[in-house]
Amino acid sequence: MRLIVDAGSTKSHWQITNTRGEVRQVYTDGINLLTHSWGHIETQITEAISQSFDEDIESIEIYAAGGINEESRDTFKRRVSERFGMPVGAITVESDLYLAAKSLCGDKPGVACILGTGSNSCQWDGHKIVKNVKPLGYILGDEGSGAVLGKRLVANWYKGLLSEDIAEKLQEYVGLSYSEVMAKIYKEPGANKYLASMTRFMSANREHRDIQDIIKSAFRDFVERNLMQYDGVEKMQINFVGSIAYYFRGEMEDVLRERGLELGVVKREPLE
Repeated sequence: MRLIVDAGSTKSHWQITNTRGEVRQVYTDGINLLTHSWGHIETQITEAISQSFDEDIESIEIYAAGGINEESRDTFKRRVSERFGMPVGAITVESDLYLAAKSLCGDKPGVACILGTGSNSCQWDGHKIVKNVKPLGYILGDEGSGAVLGKRLVANWYKGLLSEDIAEKLQEYVGLSYSEVMAKIYKEPGANKYLASMTRFMSANREHRDIQDIIKSAFRDFVERNLMQYDGVEKMQINFVGSIAYYFRGEMEDVLRERGLELGVVKREPLE
């Protein structure tokens, strides 16, 4: 049995294949090697295995969000090996960005981007990532991500920068007081997920001028602060995975066109 997981901060998408070639799709909570504890990650792997085929695990490939270097990769492989009784050589650990680039670009050079709860991007030479502008998370970076879109929407709302009609609709959608919203963002875990959940409202009201301004402004920041850092970007296709890129494809294409860039492949999930 072979397990492959595309693990973002919000959710993990497992593709599990048995020796007969049957495939099972399983979803668990997110895995971020930088922000999640080993206990949390172990729970997600255990949950996926509990829903898989009744066979021994031959290999597991983990493509996860969070910083991955040689030290963290080796440590993680050792923990998985010890916990699940697998040889280290049967375990692959790479970044979710590597999987995105492999899925989007294959063996051709290009730019691969993730736009989901968080955001990331890289320049791919057909075999490996050759440059990555650090995403920095939704506090310092993650331009264009769901968390940042939600952050800007909530900020504009409480700063009185939204039109009255859309502010009233947002209040009805959120259904919480100002203090309750602030508690979710500053006192409860998962503020990035909560903020990213606001993009459902933005998608449903995307034609409103205020919403369009927020989306396109965030996407322009993503282009300027990330994509324009890659040498020769004007000559390469810009490819995307992630729910934000998938549902706001039109707005992203407009913003790319403003800078003379070409939109390439857009997938909701790289395991497609």
